[in-house]
Amino acid sequence: NRKLIDQLSDILFVPTAFDINNLKKENLIRGKKIYKVGNTISDVIKKTKPILKKNDILFKKKLKKNNYFLLTLHRPESVDDSRKLKKLILIFEKLGQKFNKKIVFPIHPRTQKIIKKISMKRISHLKFTKPLNFIDFISLMYQSKIVLTDSGGIQEETSLLGIPCITVRTSTERQPSITKKTNILTGYDYKKIRNAIKYFDKKKIKPSKIFGDGKVSNKIFKTLIKLSNKN
Repeated sequence: NRKLIDQLSDILFVPTAFDINNLKKENLIRGKKIYKVGNTISDVIKKTKPILKKNDILFKKKLKKNNYFLLTLHRPESVDDSRKLKKLILIFEKLGQKFNKKIVFPIHPRTQKIIKKISMKRISHLKFTKPLNFIDFISLMYQSKIVLTDSGGIQEETSLLGIPCITVRTSTERQPSITKKTNILTGYDYKKIRNAIKYFDKKKIKPSKIFGDGKVSNKIFKTLIKLSNKN
């Protein structure tokens, strides 16, 4: 659908230079107006950031800032195979033990259906929770030590917040986060995930503006006004 919309549209607002390069590879440059503006999620993060530390989700979950990992898993390749999901859960339990950290795991409905079919014992470091509202979740993310995920959007959000991200997948569509070293792609391998945690454990990640500066919507609006005035 996204590729089809790119082909049909006359004006394209592109998040990063990397995405412009993709358009070039698809021969979608000629005859179109293309503007690199960032992603509107940066506007959301900028607006919500001042209230995140005031949020009481850590108190509710009995957590301490920078003393836990946050985990999300929902993609078909991660969770639809119950044997693979069980193996992943045991990997994260082992990692929680090794680094002496609770791993908070808000369970996506898709994942919950599969977890119900899995028999597991001695899970003490994974802290399963119900899905959270956006502010609670972003607050948990902002105050976590490291985020482990198979999500695409979370790779951008962690980069914008300056929180280390480990992507438990074999590929990513958010390659700029890899080049900026705010994100490490590990696949599903225990050793690679462990090494990524060790790397980030001693690193401080600065918030990146590669996915936007928090003024993206305004840029889009002003551009559209300018273009409409020309017509």
